Order: sequence, then C-alpha cells, then structure tokens
Amino acid sequence: SKGKKAWLEKTPANILYLDSIFAGLPRARIVAIYRDGQDVVYSQMDRQCKGKTPDSFVCTEAERREWVKGESQKWEANNAAGLKYLGDERILFLKYEELVRSPFLGIHAICQHLKLPFLPKEMLSFHEQPIKGKPKVNSKHSRGAMHVQNRASQISKPLAYIKGKGGLLSTEERIQFSQLAGKMYKRLGYGS
Repeated sequence: SKGKKAWLEKTPANILYLDSIFAGLPRARIVAIYRDGQDVVYSQMDRQCKGKTPDSFVCTEAERREWVKGESQKWEANNAAGLKYLGDERILFLKYEELVRSPFLGIHAICQHLKLPFLPKEMLSFHEQPIKGKPKVNSKHSRGAMHVQNRASQISKPLAYIKGKGGLLSTEERIQFSQLAGKMYKRLGYGS
C-alpha cells in the first residue's frame, strides 16, 4: 500500500453503503457492475446447493425456493441502491455481459472512469500471468474454502460469459424471480 495512488475494493454489498462511502470519500470513483439477475440467483444457488455432479443439487425444493426468494430480493435491493446514483459522475454503471463480450471496451471505460492508465496488453492478458502465492483461506467451512479456491482458479482464466445460466432455473423459480424482481430486471434492460 505504501506509495500507491489508488485503493481498489470489490465487495458487492458496498453498493448499499454509497451514502457513507461518499460522505467519507467524496471524490471516490465507483464502478458498479450489474449482471442478469436470473444468472446471479442461479449462480448463488448453484454454489450453495451443488451436488456431486454438475447439474445435481443437494438442496430440497423448499430450500431452493428460499434461495430464489432471498437472492432475488438481494439482487433487486442492491441494484435499487446503486441506481439512486444514476447520473452521478462518480459512478460508472457497467453491464457484466457487455464487459465480457467486449473486454477491451469495458476495461478501457473502467480505466477512464478511475483515471488510470489503460494498458490493454497487460490488462487483457491477466489470465496468462502466473499466480503469486496461495490464496488465503480464513474460513473453517468447506464451502468458504472452496469459494476462495474457485476464485483463485478463475484468475487464470480469461473473462467469459456463459449465456443464460438463469435459464437453468425451473419455470417456477423464474416466475418467483419475476414476481420479486421483475421490475428491476426490465429497468436494467433484461427480459422483455
């Protein structure tokens, strides 16, 4: 940290604390990356309920409904909190799907917003660099440890988007998502 000009932090829930962040750091620059809500819900549920094979789940249907409910509400609340700042020059809103479809343009926009140099060769080939050190696992829970290891392994991969993970939700789960977060889904340009 010594001698560094910028501090970057990536906790998604910080979107809920923008008032406090800007009160303490009025010149802070924020990049708010939003993603298809159904994909987010499926990914979170998949992470918590994954069975031994890729498409198997260990959660009951009732537990899945609770996951869909909780994650849909969280996705809606997080995006609503961020959109309060729509038009504020301190925040760049960027669609995840656009970032991975065109990393050059997305990362260029992020660098411009953060007033950082855009180094396309280095930034777009990050996944080709050796990983320094081992990830620190501070969790006593195996799922937490698996999450840290999964994130560490993702560093060695290029940006990618597998379209339509949310399509893996059941029809009932998609209806439930739509009832809970459908207005925000449409506001962000998803769905019809």
